[in-house]
Amino acid sequence: MKDKFLEEILDEIHRVRAEHAAEFNHDLKAMLDDLRRHEALAKARGVKFLSPPKDRRRPCGKIIPQIEMETTMDSVTRKQRVYVETSVVSCLTARPSRNDVMQTATKLWWQKYQPQCEAIVSELVDLEIEEGDADAVRRRQESVAMLPRVRITDETSVLAKRLLQVHALPAVAQDDAMHVALAAVHTMDILLTWNCRHIANGRTMSKILDTITEAKYKPPMIMTPTFFLETMGESL
Repeated sequence: MKDKFLEEILDEIHRVRAEHAAEFNHDLKAMLDDLRRHEALAKARGVKFLSPPKDRRRPCGKIIPQIEMETTMDSVTRKQRVYVETSVVSCLTARPSRNDVMQTATKLWWQKYQPQCEAIVSELVDLEIEEGDADAVRRRQESVAMLPRVRITDETSVLAKRLLQVHALPAVAQDDAMHVALAAVHTMDILLTWNCRHIANGRTMSKILDTITEAKYKPPMIMTPTFFLETMGESL
């Protein structure tokens, strides 16, 4: 049985993504060029963007208590890098639902575990959360205002295109491919998402991860907040 609350969130996000793709006639290069223009404007406003680490092949750590792991290079503990996809932000800030299990999980992750992680978004997330009801937009923007952003690179473009070419994601899912590519190229440990249609989906996930690996990147762990919490031994 489908979760109505989740379906409403995903319907809105995929409507925004479909309109974004249609604006550029589903031309991935044009969409990426537009994102770069938005990044330039954001930089002019003082927003800081992270570049991919030089060692993009560093091992992807497994989750352990306190969301910390040791790097294989210098044995210095570091926080898990988590790419927070748009659906998580939308769920976090949505008005309360009678079936609030998803919101409870999202808020618990945000309040308890997000401070222990290096939570990161992107200009693509910023563009997507700008759409819709003005009050909802304000809540979404405030929730991610202090998080760092990762930037679009040539590597991001190549990987996103590859994910679509091999049908790891549907041909019309350009923005989904860009979110996945951003997480991989920027060596995220986790891609946190409620997008169970295209990303956290048993039918697509293995192909996504295989494609990232074939491109010589370490794939992030794709998780919903609920799965993350279950991994940490939390019960809802």
